[in-house]
Amino acid sequence: MQQYDTPNTISEVEGHTGGTMEQLRKQAFWIAASMAVVLIAFATVVYHSLEEWSWVDLFYFSTVAVTTVGFGDLVPTCDASKLFTVFYVFGESR
Repeated sequence: MQQYDTPNTISEVEGHTGGTMEQLRKQAFWIAASMAVVLIAFATVVYHSLEEWSWVDLFYFSTVAVTTVGFGDLVPTCDASKLFTVFYVFGESR
């Protein structure tokens, strides 16, 4: 049985030059982390226009909702924020 080496560089995977798989992983991590921060910040601002909560509560609820933990200590109070929450949670999971 022939053994194959795991590719160590991006060029070995896709034919491009430069960069290691570790660099690619780090870049993917930072892109994902940045997207998560933007998503939570966006939801916090939207909830601010819909709910009368403190900024800390808004940030907390945005984080709890997107991670689908759902403690239940804060709940949307108006129809608009309930609908936003549905799209926010399901939109994040795609």
